[in-house]
Amino acid sequence: MRNKILAVLLPVSLVFCADFPVTLTDDAGLAAVIPAVPGRIISMAPSNTEILFALGLEGKVAGVSSFCDFPAAAKKKEKIGDFMAPNLEKILFLKPDLVLAGGGVQKDLALKLSALNIPTLTFYPKNINELLKDAEERLQEEREKTWLRTLRSKEDEINSLKVEINLQDSKLRSVLEKKQSELKEMGDSSDRAIREKSELINKEKEGILEALAGKEKEIAALKESYLDREKYFLNKVEEVEMDGKLALAKFDQELKEREKNLWVEREEW
Repeated sequence: MRNKILAVLLPVSLVFCADFPVTLTDDAGLAAVIPAVPGRIISMAPSNTEILFALGLEGKVAGVSSFCDFPAAAKKKEKIGDFMAPNLEKILFLKPDLVLAGGGVQKDLALKLSALNIPTLTFYPKNINELLKDAEERLQEEREKTWLRTLRSKEDEINSLKVEINLQDSKLRSVLEKKQSELKEMGDSSDRAIREKSELINKEKEGILEALAGKEKEIAALKESYLDREKYFLNKVEEVEMDGKLALAKFDQELKEREKNLWVEREEW
């Protein structure tokens, strides 16, 4: 569950559950087209590196800045220069399919990488409150997109059923017209023959009406199923939002403990 919540907090994590190609807009307002699931990621900012490791994506991290020292495993990754002046040649040498920048002094380099057709996303450092706000906004966006996709799918199913019902109605009208024409042509035929024909027509009519009634029941069942799924989805969203707030609170506490430990180590030094 923690990974799922962090995935909401880090927009680029949507890449790993999206249909490709996917277009993402970063904090700088720039869009990047990612053609496939990234396999080699370069992080130029400590905050992005830490979240990538928290998401369990350390195996996809091909390079980091020299400032990226947490978690400890990040120190073992290939270095692409410091935060203030990342090395463009080293980045190109590592052949990334996604670069995460930290904004500010890295803006120009991010633009150069984008011009070289290397997908690059810039994320500015955020505090816990801002991350939670972003999480809620993105969760709402995903909920609306899912709801719209489901609604459109159900509308297509209902429209398809309507077409089939109209076709059946047209067939019914054709049968009735044909039978009426036959009755007119019979003219002087016996009353018994006319009654038999009428009964046959009525039976056929009843069969077709029963078929139409069955289709209407199918439509009603589909609508009921859609409402049940929407209710289930809304309940799940509430669970995710609650788990997200708890996970973020814990994450915030861990950051405070780390900051406190760093101050203690600095004073001892």
